[in-house]
Amino acid sequence: MKGNLNVLAALKAAAAQEAHLNLQYRLNTRSVKFMGLKKLTCKLDKFGDNAHRFLKLVTDRNLFLGGDPSYDVAPVVEQTSVTELLKNALALELAIVSPYEQNIQTAMKALDDTTRNLFEHLAKWHQKQIGWLECQLRLIDGLGETEYMAEKL
Repeated sequence: MKGNLNVLAALKAAAAQEAHLNLQYRLNTRSVKFMGLKKLTCKLDKFGDNAHRFLKLVTDRNLFLGGDPSYDVAPVVEQTSVTELLKNALALELAIVSPYEQNIQTAMKALDDTTRNLFEHLAKWHQKQIGWLECQLRLIDGLGETEYMAEKL
């Protein structure tokens, strides 16, 4: 089966973004684990698992449609504080949702409902993660980073 070129390009770009997000969450998980923040470690590990699963879904769809499975992954960055780590994660999540909204339209125009559904699902999950990250940053603003970290031990 051969897919629409615009849909294939969207899938390839999505794979690169999900791979980057997966690696960044893995690094973030390691960083907060070394800080002793067990609750936050578990949550970020789940986000990394989600990104890994999403990468697999996007890659499988791309391969099914006959797309090129190669992509370049942006470098990950180690953060020095929990606040910066969460802000960076939020920025990455926000950066992935907007293209997914455009990808939904691209798949609709190509009459590819399966890919459209995939992008809708991914956008929804990333929006949930955005909500959680925004909530954590509001807690840090209200409590201060030290108190927030004490709660996450």
